[in-house]
Amino acid sequence: MSMQTPKARTASVEVTQRTSPSTAKTARKLRTSGTAEVDSVSFPNPASRTPKDRSPKVIGRRSPQSPAIEVALFLLKSPQMLLRCSLFLFCKTQQKRPGRMSALEDQLAQLQEEVRAAKEQLSLSESLKETSQQEADEVKKQLAAMSEKLEKTEKQLIERSDSEEARFLELRKISQDKDLEWQSELEVVRKQHELDSAALASSLNEIQKLKLQLDRVADSEAIQVRHAESAHAETESLRVQLKETLTLLEKLQNQLNKSKESEAAVLEEVSKAQLELEVAKMTGNTLRSEGLKAMEA
Repeated sequence: MSMQTPKARTASVEVTQRTSPSTAKTARKLRTSGTAEVDSVSFPNPASRTPKDRSPKVIGRRSPQSPAIEVALFLLKSPQMLLRCSLFLFCKTQQKRPGRMSALEDQLAQLQEEVRAAKEQLSLSESLKETSQQEADEVKKQLAAMSEKLEKTEKQLIERSDSEEARFLELRKISQDKDLEWQSELEVVRKQHELDSAALASSLNEIQKLKLQLDRVADSEAIQVRHAESAHAETESLRVQLKETLTLLEKLQNQLNKSKESEAAVLEEVSKAQLELEVAKMTGNTLRSEGLKAMEA
């Protein structure tokens, strides 16, 4: 019982407190009828246990255990034997202390509950061991596959090393040839760049000269524009004056036309008066001649 954890002991005490009357009755029956049988129980040697009770082998190094621990482990793995031992201890205690029957019955029920908890714990441990073993086997398989793949890769690398080295030398020679070619091309580009720089400097000088000329032309055009604006203003002024003069001439022409019309009328009247005067003169002359003729006669 020394192998149990405090948690298992607490659970055992709680289960003992909730033990039903049927468990107590069973303990009483075992007390009366099982004393003789328990006396004849012999503890088997843990070394002579059958392969059926043996636990699965655990890979790895195990620490040495004392005989008491081995017996305890054997009892935990054989619940039936543990129950028999518990009954034996119970009957021995009953014979020595008959006045503490109820306490012994409670202890028996507690032992039974501990046996059940130990079985559950053992089952869980076995399940965990199987799972761990399966995982270990799977890891071993993966490691074996990876090792085989690594060996194949190493062989391929060894096989390709010679060809890769030759390829590397070829690529290095090609790279050197390319470097020489690029250097020559770079020299040509540098010379061309120098020529282009000289041409660019000359072009910049020409552009500067053209810019100065353009500034002069712009100044001249500005002066011409100012002169043109002044001439345009003078032309507009002359145009206004001409318009006013034309208006005045039209008025004078109208007045002249009216004067001409008046003059023509006057001349016509003068002509009529002259005609009348001539007629009057002719009439006077005629009358005068007739008077003279009359006087002569």
